[in-house]
Amino acid sequence: MNQSDIGLLDLSNEILLIILKKLDNIDVLYSLFGINNQRLEILLQDDVFANTLNLATTSSITDLKLERFCTYILPRSNHCIKKLILETTSMERILLAGNYPNLTALELINFEQKKVFHYFTGKHLTCSKGELHNLKCFSLTSYDLIMNYDDLVVPLFRRMTHLEKLTLYFRILHRNAFVDGTHLQNEILAHMPQLHTFTFYISTQEVIFSSFPRKSNSDIERTFTNIRYGQTACIIDSFNGDHKAICHVYSLPFTFTRLETITTHFPFIIFDTVTILSAYDMIPMQHEFFMRISQAFPMLKYFSMKNERSQSLKCDEWKSDKNSSYSIIEYPHLMSLDVMYADIDYIAQFLLETKTHLPRLTQLKVDYYQLKTVTMNFTRDTIRRNCSKINRLIVKVPTVFSKDVYQYFPSL
Repeated sequence: MNQSDIGLLDLSNEILLIILKKLDNIDVLYSLFGINNQRLEILLQDDVFANTLNLATTSSITDLKLERFCTYILPRSNHCIKKLILETTSMERILLAGNYPNLTALELINFEQKKVFHYFTGKHLTCSKGELHNLKCFSLTSYDLIMNYDDLVVPLFRRMTHLEKLTLYFRILHRNAFVDGTHLQNEILAHMPQLHTFTFYISTQEVIFSSFPRKSNSDIERTFTNIRYGQTACIIDSFNGDHKAICHVYSLPFTFTRLETITTHFPFIIFDTVTILSAYDMIPMQHEFFMRISQAFPMLKYFSMKNERSQSLKCDEWKSDKNSSYSIIEYPHLMSLDVMYADIDYIAQFLLETKTHLPRLTQLKVDYYQLKTVTMNFTRDTIRRNCSKINRLIVKVPTVFSKDVYQYFPSL
C-alpha cells in the first residue's frame, strides 16, 4: 500500500484509540458518533469519550455542536455519562435530553439564579428526584451576587444526601447575617453524612445597621472549629464609613481562579490559582499594596480596581516619574487592566515604567480624559513601554481616537 493512500481507518485499533484520546472528547463525539461505522462505534464506547462531558460554552462547544448533542448524541449515550459540566443557558435542554442513570457528578458554572432553582426545585424534578439523590459530586459556581440564599440555595443542598464531594463558589447579597461555619454545618453539611471533601469560597455582602450582629475575623474563624474538612480562612472588610461589610470565608488551599472585591486588608497568603481579581476600597491604595498583590497572586491575568481616593496628598503626584523609594512591581502574566473607576494616581501607578512593569498587557479599560492627562496628551515617554502591546483600548465614552493615540499605542 502506498503510504500516501493510508487513511485514518487503516490504522490499528490501538493506534487509532491513542490518537482519538489526544483530541477533545466533545469534538470526537460530534464528528464520529453515529456515522454508521461499527468499528468507530465500538471505540467510542471507551470511558474516556463519554465519562465526562463539558458542555459549557467556555469549552469547545458551539451552538451547532450543542444541537447535535441534544437531538442525537445524548439520547443515545446518556447511560455512559458519569459527569456533566453545564451552564444555565443550556442546562435544562441538556438534562432533558436523557435519563442519565449513571450520572454521579454535576458541575454548574456561571449559573443564573432563577433558572437553576426553577429547574432543581420545580416541576422538572418530579420525574428525576432519584438523579439528585444519586449525585456523589456537585459543584456550583456563580460570579454574580445571589439573593434569597436561604430560601433557594439551602433547600437544594439538603436534597443531596449522598454527596461525597461538594464544591461551592458564590457571593451572597443581603442575608442579614454572615455565612459562617455554624451555618454551613447545621444547615448544609449535617445533611450530607457521606461527604468527605468540601471546597468552598463564599462571600456575604451586607449593609450594616445597628441591629446587625458585628463579628470579627476571630469570631468567624472559631465557628469553623468543628468542621472536619480541612483548614479555612476568613476576611471581614468594612467600607463606606463602616456602613457596608463583606465577609469572605474559604477553604485552604484556595483552589478557585477568581476572587472578587478584596481590600487593602486581605491576608498575605499565596493565591496561586487566581487569574481574575478585583479590588475596591475607600482609603488610598499605596505602592506596597500593589506589591503585595503581585506577590500573593503570581498568576494574575485580569485585574480591575475601584478607588476614587488619591494615593497622595499631593494633587499632582501622578506627574512625577521618580520612584527612588520603591522597587518596580512586575505582573508577568497580566493581560487585562481595568482602572475605569479609579483616581488618576492609580493609572500612573500601573502605566509608569518607573513603578510597574506589564510585559503582557494587551487590554486597558480607562477613562479617556484621565488617560490623556496622565500621558500628557500621549507624549509621555515613561508610559510608552507598558502601552506598547495594548491592542484593545476600552474607554467610558465612545471616542474617535486621534492619530496621536494610535502612535502612542502602536498595537491598536
